[in-house]
Amino acid sequence: NSLYQNKNNQPLGQYDVRERIISLSKESNPTTFQHEMMHWWKSTISTFAEQGNKQAQADLNILNKYVKADSNNWNREQEEIFARSWEQYLRKGIAPTKELQTVFDKIRDWFIEIYKSAKDIVVNGKPVKLDNNIINYFDNLLSLESNKNIELDYNIKYDRLQNEVDN
Repeated sequence: NSLYQNKNNQPLGQYDVRERIISLSKESNPTTFQHEMMHWWKSTISTFAEQGNKQAQADLNILNKYVKADSNNWNREQEEIFARSWEQYLRKGIAPTKELQTVFDKIRDWFIEIYKSAKDIVVNGKPVKLDNNIINYFDNLLSLESNKNIELDYNIKYDRLQNEVDN
């Protein structure tokens, strides 16, 4: 079960869902890790939601609505829409806080350089369109204030999940 970003049908990177490993190829670029990280994030919050984590369940409700999914089991196109939406969000260069603006400026510059000729980021030939719900979701994902309470809960459960995988 691998999800991957590709160029000319050659993977730039991939996320192995079962092993929970992100791999990058020699041809990868600064956008590749960002893309694969969102496959990891969706997989992670799905696991937490299945374990009863209320914040993860709320996150998935927002994401399911955005990618038009009936359940937490997404198809490849839905996975790619989510990962590419994160790329589009970063490419816009509008930080959710003034403290992050310098970082977002640098990330935007990478995206502009990599996607010089691309007007839009696309999935299956259709431009990725960000709506207010997904923009707010991504803003909140990066906001320390909004994540203060759930961060500890996610970290505790992630440590527990990691122990299960390692043993």
